[in-house]
Amino acid sequence: INIQGGSNVMTINNIIGDLRAPGASVGDAVRGIGIISTTANSVQKVYYNSIYLNGSSTGATFGNSCIYHTASAISTTSNLDLRNNILINVSTPSGTGRINVIRRSTSSLNNFSASSNNNLMYAGIPGANRILYVDGSNELQTLMDYQAHVVPRETNSVTENPPFISTAGVSGSF
Repeated sequence: INIQGGSNVMTINNIIGDLRAPGASVGDAVRGIGIISTTANSVQKVYYNSIYLNGSSTGATFGNSCIYHTASAISTTSNLDLRNNILINVSTPSGTGRINVIRRSTSSLNNFSASSNNNLMYAGIPGANRILYVDGSNELQTLMDYQAHVVPRETNSVTENPPFISTAGVSGSF
């Protein structure tokens, strides 16, 4: 899902998975939800979505993100409000690529809603290339580090790899 504008956009109750870029050689080749809106004073409400990324690539620097948000140090871009999402990224990074759960374009929290909470996030075993939250200045691998950085946001969020019945979607006719 790619959001490029709008005053108050609601992205609610989507299942996103089985996204692929097998030959990609860029650091953020795949995004579950990409919010690049620069609509001032707007709110991007991302509620009750399930994103499961499990990709790989033959490219030299493959990486991806469940959520990408263009942010700003001042209130000139949309405000991100994340609630009740399941954000799982168990992709295989290559080279200097990183897999991210939440990726923002700046370390400022001005455009990250204080009501963001109750999300389940998982990026695999924490490591230099498995990041829960990255913002250009911070690369936070653990939930504890992430929660401390974004307080009062995400106080009821958790990390685990939940069992999905299917991660490839449904094929065939209905």
